[in-house]
Amino acid sequence: MTSEADRSTLVITGGGTAGHTNPGIAVAQALVAKGLDPARIHFVGGERGNEGTLVAEAGFAIDLLPGRGFERRLHPAAWPANLAAARSLLAGFAEAIGVMRRVRPAAVLCLGGYAAAPASLVAMLTRIPIVVTEQNARASAVNRLVGRVARVCALPYPGVDLPNGVLTGNPIRPAVVEAVTSADRATSLRRLGLPTDRLVVAVWSGSLGARSVNRAVHDLAELWADRSDVAIYHVVGRRDFADFEDHPPAVTSGRLIYKTVDYEHRMPLLLSAADVAVCRAGASTTAELAVAGLPAVLVPLPGAPRDHQTANTAELVAAGGALLLPDAELDGATLAARLEPSSTIPRPCGPWRRRRRRSVAPKRPRPSPISSSTSPDRGSLHDGDPSEADPMTARPDSGASNPPEFDMLDLSHPRRIHLVGVGGSGMSAIAEILVGTGHEVTGSDLTESLPLQRLASRGLAMHVGHDPAHLGDAEVVAISTAIPATNSEVVAAREAGLPVLRRSELLAAITSQWRTVAIAGTHGKTTTSAMLAACLLGAGLDPAYLVGGDLRDLGRGAGVGSGDILVVEADESDGTFVELAASAVIVTNVEPDHLEHYGGFAGLEQAFIRFVVQCDGPCVVCIDDPGASRLAALGGEHRIITYGTAPASAFRIVDPLPTPVGVEFTIAVSEAAEFVGGRSFRVRLRQPGMHNARNATAAFAMGIALGADPEALVEALGRFGGVGRRFEDRGSAAGVRLVDDYAHLPTEVLSALSAARSLDPRRLVAVFQPHRYSRTEQLWSTFGDSFVDADILIVTGLYAAGETPRPGIGGHLIADEVRRLHPDADVRYVESLDDVLSLLGDVLRDGDLCITLGAGDLTQLPSRLLPLLEGRARS
Repeated sequence: MTSEADRSTLVITGGGTAGHTNPGIAVAQALVAKGLDPARIHFVGGERGNEGTLVAEAGFAIDLLPGRGFERRLHPAAWPANLAAARSLLAGFAEAIGVMRRVRPAAVLCLGGYAAAPASLVAMLTRIPIVVTEQNARASAVNRLVGRVARVCALPYPGVDLPNGVLTGNPIRPAVVEAVTSADRATSLRRLGLPTDRLVVAVWSGSLGARSVNRAVHDLAELWADRSDVAIYHVVGRRDFADFEDHPPAVTSGRLIYKTVDYEHRMPLLLSAADVAVCRAGASTTAELAVAGLPAVLVPLPGAPRDHQTANTAELVAAGGALLLPDAELDGATLAARLEPSSTIPRPCGPWRRRRRRSVAPKRPRPSPISSSTSPDRGSLHDGDPSEADPMTARPDSGASNPPEFDMLDLSHPRRIHLVGVGGSGMSAIAEILVGTGHEVTGSDLTESLPLQRLASRGLAMHVGHDPAHLGDAEVVAISTAIPATNSEVVAAREAGLPVLRRSELLAAITSQWRTVAIAGTHGKTTTSAMLAACLLGAGLDPAYLVGGDLRDLGRGAGVGSGDILVVEADESDGTFVELAASAVIVTNVEPDHLEHYGGFAGLEQAFIRFVVQCDGPCVVCIDDPGASRLAALGGEHRIITYGTAPASAFRIVDPLPTPVGVEFTIAVSEAAEFVGGRSFRVRLRQPGMHNARNATAAFAMGIALGADPEALVEALGRFGGVGRRFEDRGSAAGVRLVDDYAHLPTEVLSALSAARSLDPRRLVAVFQPHRYSRTEQLWSTFGDSFVDADILIVTGLYAAGETPRPGIGGHLIADEVRRLHPDADVRYVESLDDVLSLLGDVLRDGDLCITLGAGDLTQLPSRLLPLLEGRARS
């Protein structure tokens, strides 16, 4: 018999349009942020809408049912369509019965729209509790029906005709709130391929009912052909895009910037960048315009059921935030008149300058995110006591999802340990820690390497090649992730009965001996780990550290101090980072990567939740990043400390300024932090870019939580020399500066190029080497806007990192995607590094900055390029 606790899944049903789907996604994301397992949220939608794509992109499961809306005309011509709709609805209802039996939800959230009908009807008949959320000012037919039996109806506006109503407003996706409250507008414009010195008119109206808007904007562009102060960004809609491309507006003077796209999946970015909008008046659109403070010309969809789009405009128009333009009056000339500065849309900062609303939602009272004590004892930062009994609000149980048990290696007394694959940065750093704590270490690797030479120079037995004889009298063998079970040394160890540990198991044993601070994130963890180690060294705490890159000031990535703290970089690639015995953690960001291992983004996100909830010390998280910011809402017994540029940050970055060598900024600390509460600290980094300002702030916040002197931390950050392959200066010749960076993910690349651009080179030449077939297959389409700061982009062949080639997957996919989104960009695809070297010799000029980006063997290119440039300078 199934208990009620086992039936704790929430079904969210509805769709047909983004206006019905996005609020459901916003609710789901809010529940996940409060600790609900994403696997306990299940969407049910319709086959004909776009909810399948939208929900899958958000990382939730969905079932799609047959169904279609009814024609509301009584004319006989509509009868065949309505008969087909009735048949389709019955088929959807039959399938919904099977879905609901399989999912067994504890409750159903009905979003409205025809797609909500089948699952809602099943819930009504089986007496599953229902909550209705209506998005429009006039309720849909499904919500009016379901609302009669719903426990409660969430209303967007006063007076909506549903029973048991509670005024809540419309749910808004976190990405929208983040973009319009915290995003830098200039960066948003660059990512959209738009200039920063023009007024931007954004146009969108969905795939349905867009033709009248598209025709009017087509004519508007021709009227404004000579305008050099305006840019139009027009989301045409997939249905009409091909026709629109065949008949473009006559804009030939080259003055007006007019950009068309078929579909825009980065709507938060567009809301952040635009000065004024022209759009339909759907429920999600009007709500997001209100949150963004973005003035708009609203054109309600004619024939919308109960004319709900006109009703949706009432609040915005009455508040002076929008103008209503009936579809029957819509043409290019009328639209131009509505958009003139003399129009009544509020523009408090000059023509078309938007009014930003920094406070976008009622704030819930919550305890301070900063501990009342900076001591790293196991206290709580939060007073909250979230209900464990309620299956819809309980946090995930970290104990139920722990990795498989293994016998922890006791390192409290000296051991003889042999490391297979010791030449990699991770294993060589572990070797340094083991030797520094009194253990006897031997090792082997397939090829010679600098880390192997460094260890051998210390008198350690390091071998090139693999042979069972290398085991010697080892008690324990540990292997890197690259070593297969068939390796001869591994086979011999198992035959001899020796324990063979994964790298993560050995690392867990090491961390259990220290007060360990683990730094995780999709990117930024190496630099942040190195900064924290440098900070604690500068503050006199003398930590041990284990970082996945060499600290330039020390020439190594690992060391053992006299203190009781270990700073360790926690790698999430295989999920084993949750095995570390961490007393404190930092999460820099959570973005899609290693999805084949995790089975999707939801699995990756769950791993990060486990990483945080099993730590009973300070948890420092970046709330500028949407993925990491959801961890900040875990609360409860977790000591959450936030940092970033967002106003709510406990350690907030303000007044950032680029310098000739890096960036300087102020860290403004919340009043709630003891000793440093209410104080501000000016930091001057020798590394450029806002991403490094965030990394430094994370290190500073953790240093404070560990009891370090703030002034000593600031001084240490100012002296920090950086990490190998993280914006590493590789020399200059012939007036060309060469920089190498490990960036290989979209956001990493964007940040590295933004940092390079802040140094104001004559031209920025980027060379990017894609990394791994699996990663490229999953992420190639997300690189399209990552290179907007580069004047010239060269994409090379793919670095396989040992993976088997996959048909059709290669660097050309990324180059083609950049060209598609930015047709005027100078993008070149060059397969071999030899050909890249030859091309750079011809392309580079005095004053250029050339940056190589990637995690593969592209790092060798600057060393080969430098003598070529020096020879050119001498000739």
